[in-house]
Amino acid sequence: MFYRCLHSFFFANYFYGCCAVALSIEAGCQQGIALLPFAYYLVIFSSTVLYYTFAYTHETPSTIANERSLWYQQHRRFVSNSNYLFSSLLLTAIIWCSSHFYWQALKRIHSVVLSATCLAGLLYYVGQHRGGFAFYLRGNGILKPMIIGAVWAGVTTLFPLLAYTLFHHQPLILSTSTVCYWIHNGLFITILCILFDIKDYATDANQRLKTVVVKWGLRTTIYRIVFPLSFLGLGVFWGLAYWLNLGLVNLLLNTIPFVALWMVAHALQRRKPIIYYLAIIDGIMLLKALCGILAFRL
Repeated sequence: MFYRCLHSFFFANYFYGCCAVALSIEAGCQQGIALLPFAYYLVIFSSTVLYYTFAYTHETPSTIANERSLWYQQHRRFVSNSNYLFSSLLLTAIIWCSSHFYWQALKRIHSVVLSATCLAGLLYYVGQHRGGFAFYLRGNGILKPMIIGAVWAGVTTLFPLLAYTLFHHQPLILSTSTVCYWIHNGLFITILCILFDIKDYATDANQRLKTVVVKWGLRTTIYRIVFPLSFLGLGVFWGLAYWLNLGLVNLLLNTIPFVALWMVAHALQRRKPIIYYLAIIDGIMLLKALCGILAFRL
């Protein structure tokens, strides 16, 4: 029973929803804004769950052998009920948030940030179900991790600031620190996406999808791409911490997720089950958020 619930929690993408909310709260702490209304976090959680569920309920037949895809085939009723529930919650939360927004505070820059992030997220999957669509972003294996990283960073770093502006009718300031946080968070998620692609190495190679690991191999991906990128991401944060005078405790706490990332990356030289990727690799997102929240609350 425990393992069944555990698989449902991860395979149904509830864990992704938790990560998105936690990263959004971390971004608020980083940028010095108060917690947003519960309805906003409900929008983030529900939309994340529905977004990833859509991807796996529309898998092509060639990918059905994947354990997670098989789970979706075997639990269609559960998935359908979950979709109805979170669609209702999402619609309700959007209506509540919309009624409490000061729409006159919405500026052109807000619309650009919102539209660009949402459009990139939509184009990531839409081509999969529209044969030959020219902007099918998921079909580019090299750009795929960067696209996901940019979208996640936009949703969890920029959207909270935008929502705070609309809830409190305050000017949105895209400061240098906000841009640095966006780059830092985007790089972190990009690295996790590269590591996550390792589990699909055989499938991607057969489908001629040139992901980073397919193009350059496992060891090169880990030691010559993942490690340098992680040092770059950590360097961005250290530079920002020095500039903002964040303190040693803050610096050390925000370094913990990178240490965990290095340990997990090294361990991926041996084959791991899919639940490892979902719970451990993606779990580093949650670890990062918790460390970040704690660092800015101390």
